[in-house]
Amino acid sequence: MGLRDDDPKASARPRGVPRGKALLVDEYSEDLHFYSTILEAYGYRVRRCSSYHEGVRCLGEEAFDFVIVSQGTPNFEGSWVLLRATEMNPSLPVLVVARCLEMDCYLEAMELGAIDYLVEPLTVWEIGRLLERHSQVQSVGLNQRSCAMTSPPIFAADERRCALEMETLIDEGLGV
Repeated sequence: MGLRDDDPKASARPRGVPRGKALLVDEYSEDLHFYSTILEAYGYRVRRCSSYHEGVRCLGEEAFDFVIVSQGTPNFEGSWVLLRATEMNPSLPVLVVARCLEMDCYLEAMELGAIDYLVEPLTVWEIGRLLERHSQVQSVGLNQRSCAMTSPPIFAADERRCALEMETLIDEGLGV
């Protein structure tokens, strides 16, 4: 599984606050479910794709505000989606997630324009931090890539309340 919903630093976004449309590309159905639950809790409408070919096709058919793509194997099949996304829209934020760190894939992802490359398992807090940072960068019109690794954590003041809200949202999304 890609995400842990028990992280004490989880950050929540109130439902009903629209953020735009996200493309999620991962070959593992459980990861698709976890990531989409988090994205939806943060106000994104999510288009799920279970293959890289389908992800590339979706990029040609629809406009997206955020993309999460899995690395795939050490051959980095996810690079096809990353390359297509950045060719179509160089300012489109694309996050690459990997089951294990592959330094060559990391370097390629960053060269192709990914805003970050994170190794699973990811916490709700990590995804929330990235989404909040993306939202704030977008709201002030800064370049996503120049802020990718240097932005400080951005969270609501009451972390405990946010953690409980996110836990509830995840439980509801997972049918717990």
